[in-house]
Amino acid sequence: MFTAQTKLSDLDVLTTVQQQALKEIEETYWHPNTSKEQKDQIIQWILAFPIKTVYALSRNSQKFKDLCEQNDLLMDSWISILQRKQYLHAIGRSFDKTEKASVFNQLKGAVLVSEMRKSSNLNLSLLNEGCQLEMYDALLMRLNVYDKKLADIDLNKTHFDEIETLLRSIFIDANTVSNLYWSVGFLNSGIILLNIVDCLFASKDIQSLVKIFLLPAKTSSFSWFSKYEDKQRPFPITVLETALENIYTGLLIANMPQSKAISNQLVSVNKIFSIIGEDINSFDDVQQYLIESLKSLDIPLVESFCENAFNHSIKAIIKLYPDCDLPDSLENLTKMQVTM
Repeated sequence: MFTAQTKLSDLDVLTTVQQQALKEIEETYWHPNTSKEQKDQIIQWILAFPIKTVYALSRNSQKFKDLCEQNDLLMDSWISILQRKQYLHAIGRSFDKTEKASVFNQLKGAVLVSEMRKSSNLNLSLLNEGCQLEMYDALLMRLNVYDKKLADIDLNKTHFDEIETLLRSIFIDANTVSNLYWSVGFLNSGIILLNIVDCLFASKDIQSLVKIFLLPAKTSSFSWFSKYEDKQRPFPITVLETALENIYTGLLIANMPQSKAISNQLVSVNKIFSIIGEDINSFDDVQQYLIESLKSLDIPLVESFCENAFNHSIKAIIKLYPDCDLPDSLENLTKMQVTM
């Protein structure tokens, strides 16, 4: 049974009892005369709060928010709650090493996703806030929203600016989910981008744009490596390249500890392969799936296209993790095993 949409501002409102509780916490926990035992009691009190209450309190007090992000016992509890509710959560440093995932932010994002699911209509304010908090479910949800929005646009030349603007937003979310959620994020974003490519190639104007770009493919001088550096290549080709690079990166880093810490949260027996499709059970299956996808789009020199994307994925990983042991070819990638 669906309910009326919740406003984002509604979640910030405290009841009189909650206001009193917050006042007591602030006056007691940070008081210089408060003992360790008293502080521990306050932590236990917070642990008894519903997470929706914790969300509201953190929105009304920076001190409370900082406590929720820094206390080890609370952090362990947030992770436990996310696991129990089957929300995938990022742990530790991002793939590019630039940031550390905030478990508490992801918990707050889970509150927003839970509220969104109570309504049959999409709540964009909650969704956007959930993405701001870098919550996995919210990011994937918004990527799929973008995908559907793109399908509703009249994909002709007069709308190319609108399409490219939307694609920039898609790339931002795809990069965020990949960076924070490692292998799982890269694979999910890659598959969504591949679906977007299918949508783009359905347009006759876009097909014509791509065909003109691919005319040199009939000559021996054509090289996907050189075309990768071509700043004039049409945006559908860029999306396709990014899709494959994300999928290959997801496969290549699947056995890294940070990736496994996240992928092991998946309930599927096949773990990462289930992201690609129900019938995908190995790296070789993934490669065959990609080749068939490219052939359905009439992409020339399919094997070369895949090899080029694979090589760029390798370079990007090695740049960040020079000691990482990676296969030196696509053939060796398909022989890899995922260790659980």
